[in-house]
Amino acid sequence: PYLRGINPSLRPINPTAAVALLSLSAAFVCYWTRATKPLRLLGLFGIALGVAALLPIDIDTIFFRDKVLAMGGHTDLADSAGICFLLCGVMGLLAWRPGRFIIYAQYVAGGGILAIALFNAFGLLYATDFMYSLSENFVMALNLSFAFIIAGISFIFLTLFRQIGGVLNRIPWTGWLIVISLVFLQFATYAAWNQ
Repeated sequence: PYLRGINPSLRPINPTAAVALLSLSAAFVCYWTRATKPLRLLGLFGIALGVAALLPIDIDTIFFRDKVLAMGGHTDLADSAGICFLLCGVMGLLAWRPGRFIIYAQYVAGGGILAIALFNAFGLLYATDFMYSLSENFVMALNLSFAFIIAGISFIFLTLFRQIGGVLNRIPWTGWLIVISLVFLQFATYAAWNQ
């Protein structure tokens, strides 16, 4: 509700996507603990959800029909969210497998999630009309796009961690200060532009 308070006309998060985000968080725990079998199952779930969201199957009303209908328009699982869930599932299947190609594929999948999510988030913040003019079902919810931004960054950091060890320990405090300043500047610019 807080993110939709920025612009109440934005699309609400779909209940199916919310449950899928919970499974994504379980997949991160499985990745971190190297529990590969549950991670692969959650990866298959992500791929199945992503494919179902891209097909003309009304997956949203299978489990949460009443909630989806009560929310009104723009409550279907967006195509861009389906692609992100599909890429998250691919990450689950690729995790902890050997090979340089696997590492590159993980960077591509994590970068793809991040790029789609950033396009959605900034598009919804700065060009809402343009985003909704692209397609009826392309734009994901703003809070879902922020969740995928975090997931994409996490996938990239986890892949780096797998390759070279503690990545975050190598960033000096001035680097963190620059990142925090840029994030603050982004939100301050949006707040000033939105007035």
